[in-house]
Amino acid sequence: MESGTGAVDVIELRLYDLQRSVYRSFRHVAEAKHVVFLLNLGQPLPKTVVTDVKRLQQIIKNLLSNAFKFTHPHSQVTLNAYALQERILIDVSDHCGGLPAAMSATTFAPFAWPGSDRTGLGLGLSIARPSLESSGGSPRPRGRPRVGLLLAA
Repeated sequence: MESGTGAVDVIELRLYDLQRSVYRSFRHVAEAKHVVFLLNLGQPLPKTVVTDVKRLQQIIKNLLSNAFKFTHPHSQVTLNAYALQERILIDVSDHCGGLPAAMSATTFAPFAWPGSDRTGLGLGLSIARPSLESSGGSPRPRGRPRVGLLLAA
């Protein structure tokens, strides 16, 4: 499912299970980088959602991996989920020091690295984009000057 293409496998997912899985997957990354990791599930959220679990997990993994990669040590990465009408919105915010204005338009482009860190392939967010769009989402990066980046999906 790396490319965002392929068959859609829609099943019912308990949001509590997703929350636990995401926390377990990233708590060690947060600890190693001395970053506070917050998962905020807003109320009221349904107990379950019907979704393509693999795609959703890949999207979240790519968004969080990018946030942890660029956020400064001793700061914070936050994943928020909240309901809006019939949809659940997810946003991830970090404290990377701010996104250059020119990068905002290319945040989800392949091989787009903000700043001088060239580790990784530069594909994580570009891989997430087709999965987001195929599920009816639309990625929206918003730079927060001198603070970080908020990626809303």
